Amino acid sequence: MRFNILKHPVLLLKCFASVLYIGIGLILILIPEFIVALGRTYSYALGIVLMVYGIFRIIRVVSEAKEIKRENEYD
Repeated sequence: MRFNILKHPVLLLKCFASVLYIGIGLILILIPEFIVALGRTYSYALGIVLMVYGIFRIIRVVSEAKEIKRENEYD
């Protein structure tokens, strides 16, 4: 049985949020002046933190999707 992420809108939303975190992190690293009040050093640091958090969330979404798929195989 094939796993369809569209049947699980919460997973889709989590995946979208993860990609958004990574995208904002990239913007902060590539364009440090994006948020003027931060300054260059803090902009880089926040960008890295957001990208790491986005990757962490993607890993959690993948593991949650595998768990749902495993539960559905037993049903």
